[in-house]
Amino acid sequence: MGLSWATASEKNSAYFEVQRSATGEAYETIGKVAAQGNSSSLREYDFADARPLAGLAYYRLRQVDVDGSSAYSPVATVRRNAEIVAIYPNPTTDVVVLPASLGPVRYRILNGLGQALSSGQAAGGDRLDLSTLPKGAFFLELTDAAGRHTQRLTRQ
Repeated sequence: MGLSWATASEKNSAYFEVQRSATGEAYETIGKVAAQGNSSSLREYDFADARPLAGLAYYRLRQVDVDGSSAYSPVATVRRNAEIVAIYPNPTTDVVVLPASLGPVRYRILNGLGQALSSGQAAGGDRLDLSTLPKGAFFLELTDAAGRHTQRLTRQ
């Protein structure tokens, strides 16, 4: 997730801390960007959040001056929807394949009551063997650093 901001002028600026929160209350610093220092013209800055939160996230900047004094920006909120993960084939008889674009995940196969029937770790392109499950409808829950995604699957 890319974050951008600009300053109209700067005086004795040292750096910006990019801070993020899942609740809007407790913030953690996720990066640091060097400031221009002194400027009377528009300066633009960018920062890439390599591990953005799924759902709603709160961001703010802490501008730190050379003398150690600091100030906070207003809070900006960002809603990131979890990517839709399409497994195939669905319905299946024995095996489903995870999309190649998927990174490392923890998975759980749940019955209609939400009880885990199988679990483990996998990654994009991996095949999950469902041959030990009875025929019927299930849910595949995938969890990674960006959040959790659940998809219905059917074994015929």
